Amino acid sequence: MRAGEKTAGPSSAQAFWVSLSGSTDYIIQSENGSRSKMPTSYPENISRIITLIMEIRPRSILDLGAGFGKYGFLCREYLDVSQGRFSKSDWKIRIDGIEAFTPYVSELHRQIYDNLYLEDVFTAFARLEGETYDLALVVDLLEHFEKPRAYQFLEECQRLAKIVLLSVPISYSQGAAFGNELERHRSQWSKKDFKNLGAPVVLKGH
Repeated sequence: MRAGEKTAGPSSAQAFWVSLSGSTDYIIQSENGSRSKMPTSYPENISRIITLIMEIRPRSILDLGAGFGKYGFLCREYLDVSQGRFSKSDWKIRIDGIEAFTPYVSELHRQIYDNLYLEDVFTAFARLEGETYDLALVVDLLEHFEKPRAYQFLEECQRLAKIVLLSVPISYSQGAAFGNELERHRSQWSKKDFKNLGAPVVLKGH
């Protein structure tokens, strides 16, 4: 272990860490003047989420709905590179990702993630039977499921990971975006929705 490097492993027992974010709309405008909502997560949450991840100190992460790979990249930077492990051959943190919309995926994903599953999350869950992670990262994904399916999704996350970190927008409607029907919001969430998850809940943010 290098000087100053923290000890390995998550810092709490199996739990859900929930961050409820605001309802700001982010709009992008193309060169031809057309406007549409951006298929990305709230920028003001980045610091909060990365700080939580650094507090948890996971040795393995499953990034669900990886999107453009932002959190995979940031996890790699703050959990490996910040510890002096600049070369891929020296990386110690396992970071896997799941993304069903393949047009989002680039060479960046293949550089940053150890394993990348380009399929529906439930198909990937079946493939990952028997695997375990310290942390399941669910950033702006839960709202894309109808609630009964979302609770099934959370049960699978709990089976796979010791800690599930959720970031969920509140009071924010969205349709399909960038030709991706998976971007449609199908449920809305509040604190009371997380009371019966079968594990301790640590509420952060709103």
